[in-house]
Amino acid sequence: MTENSINQESVSEFYDNFSSQQQKTGLTLRHYFLASKLAALTKYNISSILEVGCGVGTFTSLIGKLFPAANVTGVDISEKNVDLATKRLSNKRFDFKYFDFSDVVDLNKKFDLVIFADVLEHIPVERYTQLFDNLSSHSNEGAFIFINIPHPQVIHYLKKNRPELLQIVDQPISQNELFPYFLKHNFIMLEMKEYALTHAEYDYVYYMLKKGNNSITKYTQLPKQKIILRKLRYRLK
Repeated sequence: MTENSINQESVSEFYDNFSSQQQKTGLTLRHYFLASKLAALTKYNISSILEVGCGVGTFTSLIGKLFPAANVTGVDISEKNVDLATKRLSNKRFDFKYFDFSDVVDLNKKFDLVIFADVLEHIPVERYTQLFDNLSSHSNEGAFIFINIPHPQVIHYLKKNRPELLQIVDQPISQNELFPYFLKHNFIMLEMKEYALTHAEYDYVYYMLKKGNNSITKYTQLPKQKIILRKLRYRLK
């Protein structure tokens, strides 16, 4: 069975069965690293957060601690995951919903921050048009979008050498596949970084986006002296 032929019911069933593994694993280095990146957004007035692919609520718990005044909505394709997350985080500011965010959906709400923490690689690329339409329609103007995915070279390596480590859908997602969707929906890229976390080679990539036609409100020239000092620093390397 190819990734293109896998139906969403099979994906839902896979993650129902995968929930026990998520519970056993708990918080990982990756979760703490991603939280450290999201911490840069705590200076903004973020009152509503959407986490797509929330699983059993493991990372959701960290998000809640980072943004203690925000309401957090988690959505997942696994009904079992949603049930477990609801029991785990019963505070009224957490709300978990069971559905596929790559289907036509309407939460009747927009968010200040939307998080995809290692989710896009598990959603078939042919569903990205609807997925990003949903993302756009559920994002406030000026909202931040944070995406973390495995580095494409890692997925290529695993497919060739360790396919047993892959999930039911696991695709290498490149910049070329994402940028057209960013452009179409006015998602300005504030930062993109390839990084090594648990391996010597790059194993992840994250994107920090902002919804809006122009993310720059100030373009400040540095003092001439500071520019000269930087130039000297690079010349001496």
